[in-house]
Amino acid sequence: MQPRPDTAKLAVAGERGQIHADGPTPVEMLDDVLGVITGLVTLLLPLFILALPGVVLLGVLVVPLAAAAAALAAIAAAVIAPPYLLVRSVRRVRAARR
Repeated sequence: MQPRPDTAKLAVAGERGQIHADGPTPVEMLDDVLGVITGLVTLLLPLFILALPGVVLLGVLVVPLAAAAAALAAIAAAVIAPPYLLVRSVRRVRAARR
């Protein structure tokens, strides 16, 4: 068996006079990528069973706490915003008079 020449330098005339580089075709590369992805999915599928309780706990515990914190922030903004806006408008009116 002869050693393979450098693929960057080798170009072989194919059928109908087309020139093809001596290397994998895009279809072959796609096939390899799909094989790797399929293998990873098959390998990691059992971990989904272990991750599912964490997803449920996240939905049951964290989401209601985040909603309560957002509600408190909205209430605080509703209490603080009107006096701030009033003071700002009074200062603008005073500055416009001068």
